[in-house]
Amino acid sequence: MTDRQASRFIDDGRLYAPAALRNRAGLIDMLRDVLPQSGQVLEIASGTGEHAVAFAAAFPRVVFHPSEPNATCRASIEAWIAATGVGNVLPPLALDATDEIWTAELVDAILCINLLHLAAAPIAAVMRGAAATLKPGGSLVTYGLFTPELTAAIVAAATQNGLTPRPAVPMPDHHQALIFRLAR
Repeated sequence: MTDRQASRFIDDGRLYAPAALRNRAGLIDMLRDVLPQSGQVLEIASGTGEHAVAFAAAFPRVVFHPSEPNATCRASIEAWIAATGVGNVLPPLALDATDEIWTAELVDAILCINLLHLAAAPIAAVMRGAAATLKPGGSLVTYGLFTPELTAAIVAAATQNGLTPRPAVPMPDHHQALIFRLAR
């Protein structure tokens, strides 16, 4: 995350990304049809932590496990957890989407928000990691500004890893959610 994408809140370590506030309500509405009623959700590339705490408040019976390779962002995630008092967000993992093993535990769903449309996005690694980390029947939710070519690449990589695509969900500001389910 660059300084242009986030600015520091005064004295408490939380980073703020304006896009997180803009897209939060739409993401929560979309996730109501995707997330389990209870269970564990791994968030890849959690950034500031704003989504993790907002989702935790909206889905109180789901445990969210944020992850982020950037230490400054992990500190921000911890600060957001402390500031909001949500009890269903675990401390962030120092996980990079290109890591071979993401977590020892299988999860019910994985969220990957605003990562796959970046220029050097690790599409193949995300799909491989998601397939290895999801429980059978679990869902991978990706969100971003996807071009038709990028959407095709994401779907192809997902399919190669045993993830079945669901219909794309149009979102505000030309974004979309691509959702996949692990069949095995």
